[in-house]
Amino acid sequence: AYIFSKIATCGYRLQDAHGAVPLSYWRRCLFSPVPYCARSILFFLGYNWIHVYQWQWKDPSRVPETREDWEAPTACCFTPRIRSPVTASNHVSAFDFLVTLAMLDPMFLASEFISHIPLIGPVAVAMQSLFVKRTNTEDRKRVVSNIVQRAKEIHQCKFNKTLLIFPEGTTSTQDNLTWFHNGAFYPGLPVTPVYIRYNFTSFSPAWVSSGPSAGMIFYQAMCQLHNSAEIHILPEYNPRGGERKDTKSFAQNFRKYMASPFELRLTGHSLIDALMLAKHPGYVSRHIHRHMSGSTVQKLLGLRNKSCLRLAQQFHQLDLDQNGTLNQEEFEKAMKTLGIRNANFGPLFQIFDNNGDGKVDFRDLVLGLLFRTGEKKKELSKADRDKKIKLAFRMFDSDHDGRISKYDVESVSLALNPRGVNWDKKRLDGSMSRLFGDSETITEKAFLEFISDDGALMRLLLQDIHDFLTTPSSQSTADKDDEDARGVGKNKPRSIKKAWSETAKSIDKKSD
Repeated sequence: AYIFSKIATCGYRLQDAHGAVPLSYWRRCLFSPVPYCARSILFFLGYNWIHVYQWQWKDPSRVPETREDWEAPTACCFTPRIRSPVTASNHVSAFDFLVTLAMLDPMFLASEFISHIPLIGPVAVAMQSLFVKRTNTEDRKRVVSNIVQRAKEIHQCKFNKTLLIFPEGTTSTQDNLTWFHNGAFYPGLPVTPVYIRYNFTSFSPAWVSSGPSAGMIFYQAMCQLHNSAEIHILPEYNPRGGERKDTKSFAQNFRKYMASPFELRLTGHSLIDALMLAKHPGYVSRHIHRHMSGSTVQKLLGLRNKSCLRLAQQFHQLDLDQNGTLNQEEFEKAMKTLGIRNANFGPLFQIFDNNGDGKVDFRDLVLGLLFRTGEKKKELSKADRDKKIKLAFRMFDSDHDGRISKYDVESVSLALNPRGVNWDKKRLDGSMSRLFGDSETITEKAFLEFISDDGALMRLLLQDIHDFLTTPSSQSTADKDDEDARGVGKNKPRSIKKAWSETAKSIDKKSD
């Protein structure tokens, strides 16, 4: 496969691959034996048969929602050509690449570093894969535009292959579908679902339960006399209604459509949940995923993987008795660790204690930080927000006379920001000028109305707490833990295996 690919791409510049320059006809002819090479490798691994099935709807006028809405699958002697610009598949094993290459011969969405890997790189280039890098925000925006452009070019017959994407972003068991990322659905074009299933006797080829490394998976496959795999091709899914513009709805409705004929379990978990479980499997499954999944935290607070990992890590460290909640004493110690020593901790604690039980669990902490962000007011009911604002007023009202002054606000602001982190005095003065106007003091009612309309003041006051919990510091031990967690997929495959096993067993019904 390497030799054929190397010859086929001889003189073909890598920037041509990035610039979406299709391979010429003679290059495609030289590459044509590569899928047969992939099939030979699978035969050597014991995959004597790879069955391909096609599915059809019982009622062509209605999109299927359950298993009963589908006809029995039809076995195919030859793999039918997929004509939609984008194909989305579940991701189970390291074998997925070989199985799809051998049977479907698509182009893949792949990370840019793969194009530089010896042996594998030339094969990926010859497949006309779409190479992307996601090191910063600008790169991520470029990924979206590249996917949209490539899908439109396939739709215009500039390329003769479908673009295969694994929307889960990581491997999972073949009985579950985790949260789908939106990349495959940004073009707003029809997407064909492909479901890969492995039939095994003793050793599952899934990454989550068959060994600590890809090498061990290959070894276990060769230890079995016979292996088989199935590829199920469903009718293409056309975006309906507003799904062309609402990629999130498109992705999740597509996931339900893909799961319906196989009755797969849909979970709200994603890669971040596996990373969190890999760091503290017992604690995370008992005290964090019981309340909400990591992907839900990311959606609510707008955090990336690194910050979400740190939030779970910090909560675990602050929970001194490891019972899954912070009492007021632990909360005060946490604030003193942050550097806040002279604040009125009672009302501040109650801002995070949503149900008033005297304890702050992980869900309470997330909702408290959500109150700080202020951009997602719809996630908190008006009653909950008013309650938090009243507690904030109590935090400012040090003499309990029912009114607060500029001095009260400045004193609490200084206590909450002792190190000057994120201190924006000009912005604070602007908020206070709008809050007080020409008055020396204001009542709780005026404070409630102001914060409801302009939450900038409270966001400033609680910003330092948010950054302490979510922003890695080069001096902190949690930063090193985050770095370890980021490399867990490469350096600690056994942890990822255990993490996904726990994820499959503890599906959070409240996460959605």
